[in-house]
Amino acid sequence: MILNAGAVDVERIADTWVMVQESGSGTLAATSADGLAWCDRGLVLNLTGGSWDAYGQVTPSLFSSDGSRLDALLFGGASDACWCRNRIGQALPAGDPTPTDPDPGCEGCVADSDCTEACRDGGYGVDGYCAVPGSLDPNACCACVSYP
Repeated sequence: MILNAGAVDVERIADTWVMVQESGSGTLAATSADGLAWCDRGLVLNLTGGSWDAYGQVTPSLFSSDGSRLDALLFGGASDACWCRNRIGQALPAGDPTPTDPDPGCEGCVADSDCTEACRDGGYGVDGYCAVPGSLDPNACCACVSYP
């Protein structure tokens, strides 16, 4: 039983069950061989120090394309104390390359800026890509990505 838990995600990766949990201090994790007895792994993803997750990380989600390894951890960055204004972040396993913009023609998405610049200027992360091509609203247009 997990006490005082917020949103959690549980996935089987290789021969281990992995659970991630939201918290005000970052993303927490636990592992299990059988899905019943869990070992607390503590904080696995610290807050970035930026304004976009200043109040915690919410709704973590594990992503494994084939179940054999962790490809990414997606999480919301709480930029407001109410946890009602969240950004989506992505953490990649150490050594994995930084993803590129899936739509290289997106630079016009934000007037006089590209998404990477908009994310950096807004303090939301270090990289970004176009999430809503054609939008002039930087909050809707860019998906900002921060890496641990």
